[in-house]
Amino acid sequence: MALPKDEFELFKVFLREKTKGKPFRCPVCDSPNWSVDGPVVLLQYNTELKTAVVGGGGIPLITMVCQNCYFSRHFAWNPIVERKVHFSLPSEDSSG
Repeated sequence: MALPKDEFELFKVFLREKTKGKPFRCPVCDSPNWSVDGPVVLLQYNTELKTAVVGGGGIPLITMVCQNCYFSRHFAWNPIVERKVHFSLPSEDSSG
């Protein structure tokens, strides 16, 4: 599922801040070209049954896939979204 435009912009701001504006390059092939998808949910895995636990706990993730070698990278989505609320709060009034 593709990210809605506003959430994609939020993710781009997050990446720009974390990389300090440097290109985000693939650790395998050094390509700067990525596709972004999400949020997807990483399912828990039951080692005894050797199956994914559908309906169990999961972690919403943003997935980035290198467009050259298809290496994938994940970012936890909830902490990034929670920052959106923080970003939108007005600054505290220091006059009082």
